[in-house]
Amino acid sequence: MQLQPPEPTKPQPLGALAGLSPASAKPTLALSDHSLATRARWHTSLFVIIAAWVLSAIAAWVARFLGQPVSWWQAIHTVTLGAIATAIFGYITHFTEALTRQPPSGFRAIATRIGLLQLGLILLMVSSPASSWHLLETLGASLITLASLWQLWWVITRLRGSLSGRFASTVPMYIAALVALCIAIGCVVCAGFGLGSFSGLIAAHARAALWGFVGFSMYGTVVTLLPTLSATPISEEARARVSPALFLLSLCLLHIVWLLIFQLPRIAGVFGLGLCAVGAWLLWPIVRSAVRHSSGLDAAPAGVVVALCSLLALQLFDATALILGRDPREVFQQIIPALLASVLLLVVLSVLQFLLPTMVGGGPKAVQRARARAQRSGYARIALIIVGSLLALFQSPLWIVLVGLGVLWTVLALSFAVVRQRKGLRHG
Repeated sequence: MQLQPPEPTKPQPLGALAGLSPASAKPTLALSDHSLATRARWHTSLFVIIAAWVLSAIAAWVARFLGQPVSWWQAIHTVTLGAIATAIFGYITHFTEALTRQPPSGFRAIATRIGLLQLGLILLMVSSPASSWHLLETLGASLITLASLWQLWWVITRLRGSLSGRFASTVPMYIAALVALCIAIGCVVCAGFGLGSFSGLIAAHARAALWGFVGFSMYGTVVTLLPTLSATPISEEARARVSPALFLLSLCLLHIVWLLIFQLPRIAGVFGLGLCAVGAWLLWPIVRSAVRHSSGLDAAPAGVVVALCSLLALQLFDATALILGRDPREVFQQIIPALLASVLLLVVLSVLQFLLPTMVGGGPKAVQRARARAQRSGYARIALIIVGSLLALFQSPLWIVLVGLGVLWTVLALSFAVVRQRKGLRHG
């Protein structure tokens, strides 16, 4: 797949580089051995996997609410490893190829990595990793680690052969995110085998996984993703901030991890404030540019903006609670449902509403109609998820009802839009 070089004086949205330009523009991709139909099938399959884990997570939380024997670990990791890590692996691959401007490597390797991730998670789900670790837990964690290291190596090799230094400047964020995931896995494995303070290692695992793996992945993607969703230019100010922000974010996260392992949460909270401040410094020009240059945000870019604001707010809540001396594990158990709903699920579902119709294809008009169907009533769905997240933060059991309705509504709306789009392709 050959990408056309951008105009040197005009900043372009990532969509123009990756063939995801607004419906009014013509795609800049030239087809080679990978057809749009193959790419559409891949992204549809990825959506099905993510949706299955999202629905499983809703079922797990409802079962817990009804008093069924579903562990906290199972309810959380159906979302974090099942839906979120799967989505991040898939879209890190997609955006790394676009940003480094190299020909696509095909879907077999990434499908294998995601398959290893799914198998490892299933093994962990049928075991008891929250208590003590044995063969199944070790094998499951090993498969997830293998998938993570393979994905990390793939991103590094793509960056080394990059054809575009200007647009590849955000790819190191993905490398840092995958390193953070490996650190998180290492922490939980050490906790499972009793190597160190269990509570400290689990607290460090949680922050490395979510503030590191998820947070860094979002920062690396949103610099170019939000302009794509809102059809606005990429902020050169934000691009210039990526490298110093990555250094400062990594420094803060590493200090948070080792301080929590050695049970110094108050000092870790200070670095948590630094993590939040640097994130806000990086994100501000991106959000400002999208709002300023857009006549009105559709539901997809609006959902991403709300998710970024929620991420910073929850990081601030976490850091403040640690400084005030609250137990790190209790704090994270309090904020994790709100984090999963208002940040992780919201950003994944928002991106899918824009990206999946693009990958199904059928021409600019067909894509535009499918996006419009998928994003219809999108603001109402965002409101349901955010209100549910606030209820979760204040530990109201009704949160699962509102979040579940918002997620199901979004999945159904997107599925309906894609089915209509595919029918149009067949009849056209």
